[in-house]
Amino acid sequence: MTARFLPMAPTSTEDTRLPAQLGLSEGVVATARKVVRQYNRAFQLPEGGWPASPGEWVALANWMVANLRHSVSPGSWRVYRAAIRQVCKDNAEVAGLMQVKGVRRIKGTERRTSAKRKKGVNAVERAKVSAWLRENAPTWGRVAALWLDTTAMTGLRPSEWQTAALTEHHGAWYLRIAENGKSGSGNQALALPTEEGRTGRVVSLSHLSSYEIDQIRKQLLVAASMLGFRRWDTYYNACRNAIYNATRAVFPGQSKTVSLYSARHQFAAHLKEADVDTHLAARLMGHDRSDNTFRRHYGGRAATNPRPIPKTHQAALLKAVVELEEMDQ
Repeated sequence: MTARFLPMAPTSTEDTRLPAQLGLSEGVVATARKVVRQYNRAFQLPEGGWPASPGEWVALANWMVANLRHSVSPGSWRVYRAAIRQVCKDNAEVAGLMQVKGVRRIKGTERRTSAKRKKGVNAVERAKVSAWLRENAPTWGRVAALWLDTTAMTGLRPSEWQTAALTEHHGAWYLRIAENGKSGSGNQALALPTEEGRTGRVVSLSHLSSYEIDQIRKQLLVAASMLGFRRWDTYYNACRNAIYNATRAVFPGQSKTVSLYSARHQFAAHLKEADVDTHLAARLMGHDRSDNTFRRHYGGRAATNPRPIPKTHQAALLKAVVELEEMDQ
């Protein structure tokens, strides 16, 4: 059967919507979009489309039960099947398939999840990891080290480098992210609207040196060269594995491993150390509810080498960030 796909655009009154999609929350639509993208990639179908018929949704549901269910935790499976069940609430066959429960993992085969991820990686630790990468991982070591360092400077999620670009505003440098990305695997850019309805954000780089700005330029060039079908997945997985191996080698007795998200946590720790206003921190991190997400779930105040944004500059910085975001509306 030849699959037909509808445009996968953000929900609005103007796009082509699925019959059962009206009235669903942004979170449900985003989760369903994530599952559909994985299905499209598995079968080399266009990434930017929804299944266009009830039969194609049944095919996707069968794939979920046969494949996706075995590669995710029972908790993630519950979230995925609930989203698809809501999108296809008028499709009885899909609803029946989505009753299948998740697969419990055999002890010793757990995935490397956030529970095993180090929340923060300071400058000294990054230097050790980077040195190991450059010496022992000739293929991906340098780009992995660059990605780790620039994430600590900017706080970007891994997927957000796909839509990021440098911009200058009133003599200061900013990083403009077209889509806030939130994805469990880090390699799929999903729109994460903020409470004001934005799907992107702006990150200030005013506290960074010219050398650090140049490093960010290099990272953007590397990320741009990796865009395209399958290439980003290869890039992300290779760098993630290289950093994981470096952590095991450099810190052999450490139970939690360094990841790209550890560097994002470090950026959050710097914001806390500088006592950055919660509203500004939410914008810089790409959160919609900063009080819960930023304060509770991200790394504590940086123990060493904080990179503070001076309190006297924060009001002006927030004003500039808001101006840039409004230019994108």
